[in-house]
Amino acid sequence: MSVANRMADRLQELLQQRALLKEHLAWLESEIAAASAGRIPAETRGTASPIAPAAVASPAPIPRAVSTPPFASTKRDREADLLLEKLAAEEKPTLPPSKAGCWLFFGGVLLILSLGTWALLRHFYA
Repeated sequence: MSVANRMADRLQELLQQRALLKEHLAWLESEIAAASAGRIPAETRGTASPIAPAAVASPAPIPRAVSTPPFASTKRDREADLLLEKLAAEEKPTLPPSKAGCWLFFGGVLLILSLGTWALLRHFYA
């Protein structure tokens, strides 16, 4: 997975979390307004917070799916998407430069061990 894809996935995940938090804050505001007015809203009777566990036997409400992507809402988010697309287009898969050095080191060590083994055999069996 490329860096741009990971950044895009992370950005999307963060934006989804932000949308969920905004939804939860809106729910809290409605609960606070209802509590300050001394009434309980009909849609929240018998349920708990969408994030907190249910205090009663009824199931917690199912979070609503976001119909439009939240990341297309601001100019800054659109600029970030354009930058990610640009970086993804420029990315070229290449081998890391240390790979060739590792093979050279491995070959050198193998050569030294081979010569050492040959010298020991020659010395003791000659």
